[in-house]
Parts: sequence; structure tokens; C-alpha cells
Amino acid sequence: MRIIIGHKKLYPEAQRIKEKYEELFDAHIEIGNICRQEDDTYTLFITNEDLHVHGKDGDWLFGYSTDNNATISICRIRGKTNEPWGVPEYEARLVHLAVHELGHCLIDRKTNPSHYREAKIYQNGEEKEDLGFHCTCPSCVMYPVFGITSKTPEGEQWMLGTEQINVGGRLDENIRNRYNDYFCGKCRERIGQYLKRK
Repeated sequence: MRIIIGHKKLYPEAQRIKEKYEELFDAHIEIGNICRQEDDTYTLFITNEDLHVHGKDGDWLFGYSTDNNATISICRIRGKTNEPWGVPEYEARLVHLAVHELGHCLIDRKTNPSHYREAKIYQNGEEKEDLGFHCTCPSCVMYPVFGITSKTPEGEQWMLGTEQINVGGRLDENIRNRYNDYFCGKCRERIGQYLKRK
């Protein structure tokens, strides 16, 4: 497996993600041109631009992935003070999101694992946003992330399958509760061929 990390003037962030990927995944990992695609190549692009679901007027998101390509934005994870590189909370958020989005690429979407459920956001009873399928284990990096530290906004419901999420779903909370090796046992089984053996 090969992983290419692209970035827009975010070399320290790309280097930190590369280090974490080298720790977790059995892959050739490089920072460079993400235009080169081969069968067993996965890409992650890091941007400081805000990402939106439906154009600039749509809801924002931390990242997304399709097939072998993932994108994450640092725009909202730096905090209110636009934390500089080197702040532990910012680095932890960056790495968590990078592993999460690559995890979506590695876990076969066509045959969703039995322990995955669809994550959705509802506003006043109406579906607002579909976040796709996520792990149901709150200690897994593949658990859905709905916000950073805030409480659920007024009138909004966070759902994972038929269960409402009242605890978890916030990035900092997910990081605190996450397994040291990031993935739950069921997700590790699904992507075991890509993980380093310990």
C-alpha cells in the first residue's frame, strides 16, 4: 500500500501525519504530488480552507473521503485563538481526523461492517446532514465526530443508526476516550492487512 499526503503550505502538519501513519500502517508513505494514482495508492490532502457540504452556504465539516482519496481541513480545529503548530490539542485533533478519514478509505464502503451505522444530524426533526457510515464503538477512531467541544446545538439531534448520541461525538472527547492504537477490534479486523503488526 502507498499513501501520499498533499498539502497547501502546511508542511509541519503533513510531516506529523506522516509520522503517525508510519507508526500505524504498513505502507510506503510520502509527502508530495497527489496527482499520481496507482491501484493501491491512497491520498490525503490537508487544507486550511473551510470545507462545506453544499457550497459556502452549506454546513461545514472537518473532512471527507471518497474511494481512495481523503481531505481534511485545519480551519476549525485550531480553536478560537487559531492555535499555532506545536499546541498538543491541535496536533491531537489533526492526527485523529487524518487517521479517521483514511480509515474511511480503507474500510470497504460497499460492504459496510455489521457494527457500522449511518450517522446523521437532524434539525427540528428534519434530516440536516448525512455523515455516512461510522463505527458504533465510542473508543474507536472511526466513531463519528459532530463537533469539537460544544454541546449539541438547540433543536439538533445527533444520531448513529437509531440511537441518539448524547455522550461522545465531540472531537476532543473522542480523542480522550480513544484506544491507544486508534481502532476497535472489529475495525482492526477490517483493515488488518494495512496495519503494522505489533
